[in-house]
Amino acid sequence: MENIYKAINLKSKPVAQQALLLEPPEYTTAIWSFGDWTITNFFKNLISDLQPLADKGLIFDISGTTAKLHWTLFQLNTFPVNPIVSNEILEKGKILKQILKKSPHISLDFKGISKSRYGLFLCGYSKTDINSIRNEIRRSINGIVEPHPQDIYHSTLFRFTKEPSEEDYLLMDKLVEKYSDLSLLSLIPKVWEFGFGTWLQNKRTVIMSWNSHPRWILHRGLSNGPVDNPLLENNEMLLKEKITQGWEVEIDIWKIDEKFYLGHDKPSTLLNDISLLESSNVWVHCKNITAAIACQNLQANFFIHDTDIAVLTSKQWIWCYPGTTAERKSVCVLPERTTIKDFSDVGAVCSDYMPIFFE
Repeated sequence: MENIYKAINLKSKPVAQQALLLEPPEYTTAIWSFGDWTITNFFKNLISDLQPLADKGLIFDISGTTAKLHWTLFQLNTFPVNPIVSNEILEKGKILKQILKKSPHISLDFKGISKSRYGLFLCGYSKTDINSIRNEIRRSINGIVEPHPQDIYHSTLFRFTKEPSEEDYLLMDKLVEKYSDLSLLSLIPKVWEFGFGTWLQNKRTVIMSWNSHPRWILHRGLSNGPVDNPLLENNEMLLKEKITQGWEVEIDIWKIDEKFYLGHDKPSTLLNDISLLESSNVWVHCKNITAAIACQNLQANFFIHDTDIAVLTSKQWIWCYPGTTAERKSVCVLPERTTIKDFSDVGAVCSDYMPIFFE
């Protein structure tokens, strides 16, 4: 992804975008997200460094008075479209919601900036395979007219409304170089909005909106409920497949005679790839004390428990007994076996099912 951003930056020489100032504004059909932005001091410095360009364009910010900072998952049409709600549009919104409810939790880290066609954008990175979600949208919805290849995870930072000067270009190049390796901010989508959006997103017509599901952990790698065949749970190949898709997984690990084994009730299959234990997408449930001692020497997010009401993982998350929650940095475990159905106050869910099961 970094190479893609570098290539875009090298070939871009921004120009003014007059359509930003149109009244009434131009609209497109899209699905976008707002959420919890975590801002670093580097980002604050970047906004300060952008001020010499402020009279030439618009800086996108979180409050969004003039131009609202947002992240667009998918743009279904080119600008402009008539913002008219129809049954066809409503059906598209329902399909998009279903796709996201079947998809892994999305989080984005923005590191560095790049020049674009009209200004600057934030360079986004995600451990979720977002382009697989976009491909599912392409397969599921008819009549999509993509304005450009949607294969990056950018967020608009600045756009020119007046033609930039050579001094402006020099300043932009200096900013790109200065912030190229710096972590600027991160986004965890909390609300998805589907409808008609503008270039600036300060004025928009929302047709449908829904809350994003929290971090989602597939219990033993399962996604369609408990299975009778133990070979389908804690299955190393299937676990890796889920991780590649962006899912987080809980696995049961034993250590016996210097070897790691997968298995819930007993050690069943040899774990061939030890690096799996150190994946940021893996929550390791140690089934014996030897495994816990070994994981302590790894970069693993692990825990060990029996019937405790809650335990603290090595990464400082509260792993709760089914039926118990502990708010923001806790994991709600197997809610399908309890009366818990509201996940708005928990940080993560561990389930045998995907989020769509709880719709």
